[in-house]
Amino acid sequence: MLTQINHITSFLRIAFLALVLGIVFFLSSFQSPTPDDSYVKVFPTQVKTTLYFISEIPVYKIELYNLLGNIVYSQDNSSNIDMSLMPPGFYLVKYYTPYGEHIKRIQKM
Repeated sequence: MLTQINHITSFLRIAFLALVLGIVFFLSSFQSPTPDDSYVKVFPTQVKTTLYFISEIPVYKIELYNLLGNIVYSQDNSSNIDMSLMPPGFYLVKYYTPYGEHIKRIQKM
């Protein structure tokens, strides 16, 4: 009799755990996906004059860093950067969205 109670208790624990996991997976399927940096297009990656941003989400701030880590440009709420006066070389573009910071590498020709 005692072994039957132990088996039933074990079965109920497993069934309860399966029910809880099922509810968690079911509810998590309703969360909207978090946009990543693919929602912001930065082009061209080899820039001569102007770097453009096309975005499906708000871009709050854009910063341009040289490879030494120095900020060489910063602007709020912009859709492009005039790079015609920048020296040739590689730069990192950091832009801020509601979902965090994103970094792209570009080359000034």
